[in-house]
Amino acid sequence: ITRDDLDSVAAPWVKRTLEHVDQALRDAKIRPRDLDRVLLVGGASKMPLVARVLEDHLDLPTQRDLDADTAVATGAVMLAGRADGKAVEQVLVDLTPHTLSAGVADDAWRRDEEEDLLASPVIPRNTVVPAERKRTYFTARDEQEGVVMPICQGEGERVTENTHLGMLELMGLPPSPEGSPVEVTFRLDLSGVLNVSVLHVPSGRQGEARIAQTPYRLTARQRKEAQREVVELRLVKGGADAEPAVSSSAPSPGDLERGKAMLKSSERAIDRARKAGTDAGALAAAERARAELSKALETPTGHLGHAIEALTDALLDLL
Repeated sequence: ITRDDLDSVAAPWVKRTLEHVDQALRDAKIRPRDLDRVLLVGGASKMPLVARVLEDHLDLPTQRDLDADTAVATGAVMLAGRADGKAVEQVLVDLTPHTLSAGVADDAWRRDEEEDLLASPVIPRNTVVPAERKRTYFTARDEQEGVVMPICQGEGERVTENTHLGMLELMGLPPSPEGSPVEVTFRLDLSGVLNVSVLHVPSGRQGEARIAQTPYRLTARQRKEAQREVVELRLVKGGADAEPAVSSSAPSPGDLERGKAMLKSSERAIDRARKAGTDAGALAAAERARAELSKALETPTGHLGHAIEALTDALLDLL
């Protein structure tokens, strides 16, 4: 493989990191010309392509004066020491990379459409961790019986534009007027665990939720898109009312096409669910169903339709 071959394959991935460079500059409220120097660390910085792309983007020379690998490893060890309570000098700070928000109603909200909930920031992105923040909200109507708040991470204005992390619920509230204060507290620790608590101030009733964050969870819109993909797989060459055959006769050409298409697409769906931290039991069931479909395609019989249906149901369970 030549250097040109390697650069052509790596270039899209290297250029994609420029979005993060620009975001870091915006967060710091500086422009490239305000920088004193650009220092590269990390194993990938040894590639000439990385320095070249960054220099072209910033119109600045880059430097690699430090041991690229040791710099990253040292930082990781120091962060691990801090998380374990060791006496590490405060030369390294951990920041939350995403805004953590609570879903609340505003003027655009409609009772039957959760996606209209406003994502109200509680812990802004780039807050030093560990962090604790409190916000006060107010009930929307007289004698409101409970508080249900989706918790999400991301920079979107609405809940469904962000990654869903969990739900905070406090039910059984005593009668109180509209506008009663509700205090919501977010506590984010060094391990990335978010503890959320809610206090209904007039009654003193409290509730809490504990959320272990993962960067691979899907937003509500992504989940709906995944559901549409699965439904479309069910309808490939089959029609909306198609039912799988469960007989010993040979399968139809339509079932063969559906089976092959589903086998190919299901690999991507299962991989995405695994990264999203989906329940291990549901993942195992989907993988078994995929293996059964693969076997049915090798020796196709009338049971192929049943295998397609089984995998479809297993994929829907992942969502």
